[in-house]
Amino acid sequence: MNLQVGKPVTGDELIGREKEIRTIKDLLKAGQSVVLIAPRRFGKTSVLFEVMQELKKEHWFTCYVDLFSVPTLFSLAERITEGVLSNTRLSRLFRKFKDNVVELARQLQIKQEFEGTEFVLGFAQKDPESWQLLEQSIEFIDSYSGKKNARVLAAFDEFGDIKKLDGDRITKLFRSKMQVQKHTAYMFTGSYETVMNNIFIKENAPFYRFARIIRLGYIDFQPFFKYLTHKLEKEGVPYKEATLKRILKTTRGHPYYTQLFLQEYMLIYKVSEKNTLPSFHKIMEHVLLSEQNYLEQFWQSLSSSKEERIIVMKLAEKNASLYSSINRKDINVARGIKSLTGKGVIIKQNEKYLLADPLLEIWIQKYVLR
Repeated sequence: MNLQVGKPVTGDELIGREKEIRTIKDLLKAGQSVVLIAPRRFGKTSVLFEVMQELKKEHWFTCYVDLFSVPTLFSLAERITEGVLSNTRLSRLFRKFKDNVVELARQLQIKQEFEGTEFVLGFAQKDPESWQLLEQSIEFIDSYSGKKNARVLAAFDEFGDIKKLDGDRITKLFRSKMQVQKHTAYMFTGSYETVMNNIFIKENAPFYRFARIIRLGYIDFQPFFKYLTHKLEKEGVPYKEATLKRILKTTRGHPYYTQLFLQEYMLIYKVSEKNTLPSFHKIMEHVLLSEQNYLEQFWQSLSSSKEERIIVMKLAEKNASLYSSINRKDINVARGIKSLTGKGVIIKQNEKYLLADPLLEIWIQKYVLR
């Protein structure tokens, strides 16, 4: 069974994002940088990877950095530099010799292609100057691609996590360097809207009007239904359309959960003794069990705020009017909504607030509101 859940997908496995990908590519080709905002598990990284792959086919250079996994300034500078060098064979030499200043210097001397990249010697120094290396690595993105006569897409995944590394100073440094570059377009992704607002959208934000904002929503029913039937038929697994439609109604086209439901569907069918078609309730039981730890921890993260916790519970109850259902003087509904929206916990769709995570809604109904 070839169906992995929770990992970025590209190509035929990435469905329902054609419009966003086409728009992003057009903007990048016009020299316009892009910010992609959505709650976690909505497929931001998959969209980013697909854009990178398609531009590589058009001979663009690419540089990818995941801020979520970057622990220090030095690591950030190192990953930017390695990302740029990944477009040539120099990346292998950099990885091999970056901890050996003598050997790295020798490689720099004998390799003509290293010309103009002498700053990489700093990565092998005993006490490197991290801020200087970071500044030079940002300049390197544009200067190296310019020497190769190539356009470059520099992609920073989960850019909101920059705040853990003296974010204000870094974003100002980034903006000062990026705004004068001629060969590079940037793509940023982020999960927490409040953080991304403070970086890109507010009038006093360091990247104000630097990039076009694009928000990812749920995937439409039709492409996802076609995808589900195709995967099941390919695996030789029979299905009832009513079950698939109920899955999509439950997940609302949430990329991660829809794939998780499909995976559980296949697993239950394949391990059943008589190849019995799984019921929707059986699939739901398995999905809730697999996500139990995540959902419990997420709920605990909301427990410190009574205001947010009550709003989330009322949304899970599916009240017609959120404001009228919370008739308490100690609860500021507007403030709570703003905070939860900024964290990516709730989204607004068709003038109505929803929990962004459809499984969280079901879990609350089952275990909190019972």
